[in-house]
Amino acid sequence: MNEKLSLWNYMFYASLGVLLLWLILKSVGVIHTPFWLEYGIPIASVIFGALSVYKSILDSVHTIALNLATLTERVSQQGMEIHSLGTKFENTINRIDHLEKSK
Repeated sequence: MNEKLSLWNYMFYASLGVLLLWLILKSVGVIHTPFWLEYGIPIASVIFGALSVYKSILDSVHTIALNLATLTERVSQQGMEIHSLGTKFENTINRIDHLEKSK
């Protein structure tokens, strides 16, 4: 299945990349920052990642809701068509009964 990635997917992957890069640089000792700034980048990356996942889930739920509404409408139309066929079938049976009685 070849599905196009949205902006939110790219934002999620970018936030994970920033978090991974920060972890690597911090563990090697390249990053020397004060305590208040030390955890700002990873927390921001986690927040952006969570928001991206949330938006992707909302988009998926919206798509499912639209598909469900379409399915409900189609089922309703099929029910009306079946009712119409039942009425036509009853009319046909009545005509056959009428023809048999007239013999």
